[in-house]
Amino acid sequence: IIYTSKNGRTDAMVDPIRQGMLDGRHSVEVPTVEEVQWDEMLAAKGITVGTSVRFGDLLADQAAFDITALQDYPGPLPSKVRGAFTDGGRPGI
Repeated sequence: IIYTSKNGRTDAMVDPIRQGMLDGRHSVEVPTVEEVQWDEMLAAKGITVGTSVRFGDLLADQAAFDITALQDYPGPLPSKVRGAFTDGGRPGI
């Protein structure tokens, strides 16, 4: 699970997702976008990405991660199991 969180809402979603993966007997690493290394993504069987949104768009650090992930497009990442989650960007809705 690779994520970024602006106000903690996306951060609060990480543990339940992580727990579900652990319950399914998967090993799980949980680096932030700033912490993740390319070789970790290559070694992973799957990648789940979480982000907050601001005014309907990704946060700047997540957008920078998107560019990094595409550095070898189509590269080795498309063959991985993947998922995504977001807080939706609007509290109370």
